[in-house]
Amino acid sequence: VDGLPVTFSACWLQDYLRSKWAYTGVVISDDLSMLACREVGDALDCCQAALNAGCDIALVCNDRVGVCETLAYFERTAYAHQSSYLDAFMQRLAKQLTLEYSCRE
Repeated sequence: VDGLPVTFSACWLQDYLRSKWAYTGVVISDDLSMLACREVGDALDCCQAALNAGCDIALVCNDRVGVCETLAYFERTAYAHQSSYLDAFMQRLAKQLTLEYSCRE
């Protein structure tokens, strides 16, 4: 649709997944330490791009230095403390957990 991998595509994540298909669950990125993701940049660049596109959780699984640098960035910036982002994420997470538990009963 826009030539971007889905993890980095606001078109796919927001326009299609959230709006057109009315998905209200949690969106988790691909592993951003994959070589294919490096076209976007380092771990921090990938995390920012994935979160800005509409992911709720950005995974960096095999890049310890990248994880440490990314966490340090988010801890010292206001991004991690944006209440609107956190509120929306917590609502989606709570709904997802409620659905999963109700299916098990």
